[in-house]
Amino acid sequence: MRAAFAIFSLLAGCATTPPQSVYKEESRSQPQSLTERPFYSGYGEAIGVQPVHWTARSIARDFDRLMFQTEWGESVPRLLKWEKPATISLSTPELASYRPFLDDLVTRIRNAAPGLDVSATGGPNADITLRSAPRTEMDEIAANALCFFIPYDVTWAEFKSLDARDAAGWSQISKLDKITVFIPAFAAPHEIRSCILEEVTQALGPGNDLRYLNDSIFNDDNAHVWPTGFDLLILRTLYNDTLRNGLNSDEAALEARSVLESEPLGGLTRTIDLIGSKYDTALMIAENETDFVLRKQALQAAISLAKTQGAAPHRLGEAYKTAAFVAFEANDPDRVVDYLSKAELAHARALAANSVH
Repeated sequence: MRAAFAIFSLLAGCATTPPQSVYKEESRSQPQSLTERPFYSGYGEAIGVQPVHWTARSIARDFDRLMFQTEWGESVPRLLKWEKPATISLSTPELASYRPFLDDLVTRIRNAAPGLDVSATGGPNADITLRSAPRTEMDEIAANALCFFIPYDVTWAEFKSLDARDAAGWSQISKLDKITVFIPAFAAPHEIRSCILEEVTQALGPGNDLRYLNDSIFNDDNAHVWPTGFDLLILRTLYNDTLRNGLNSDEAALEARSVLESEPLGGLTRTIDLIGSKYDTALMIAENETDFVLRKQALQAAISLAKTQGAAPHRLGEAYKTAAFVAFEANDPDRVVDYLSKAELAHARALAANSVH
């Protein structure tokens, strides 16, 4: 989720005369629509229903990494899915006006995964409850996440307590029963919508983010607005009756591949990203290290890896964008503009004219 926040921060920081914020009224409760949504081929609804053209084997591998690993390194020992009907609520008053948006998401998911009984509901509590929390306090706990969720039903005050935070490990639960999604209070509408789309979808089971998934919202690149055809296929597979709650990784992989072999996936396969691990490590250092020298060295490594033959086409633009973020933190506006320009050019050269990237 950091990517979207970072780019808007950078653009705001580079302006000679920053425009007056349209989000200045802190007591507002209605989302603001500033402009008409731009049209791109494959944007919005088209992304949500696009066909998926990979082999059962390659998607089963992705399924395993999404279900049994977390982006912060914790392993999940057993398959976790909702066995009971799952309800979703927007608990905080400022989130209530996004109910039609949530309803749209739930409809798409239900159509794609008929084995999943999920619905939006009113009221302050549900199986999956979305709550606002102070952004500054969220940053103290998870500085690189715009929003996040935990496998318990707690308020922000309860979560901040030591006992609740100690209990928040995914390896300690045996089934999905209650989940809380925390979203920064009075976030911009595009941030709230992004949090609803990604966190709700992941709260239904596939909780990991993988950078090499170019065609998914499960990667923190913010390259896709809605869950893609791949994401919906992962949920459809998870909620097939043969995927039982509690299966271990090997058992689930065999069942997932069997289910996927019955889907019309075509004859192509997702290639293994051989440079992905090194690229991921370099970008994580660039984003999280406190030493600017180490961050710059890591960025140069990421840029070099992104230029390697066979690298995913949007990686170079992503690396340059992260370099702009670091330059912004170093108060170097000239390099910010330079890196953002290179990011734009890299995307324009590597991707289709109407690519969401």
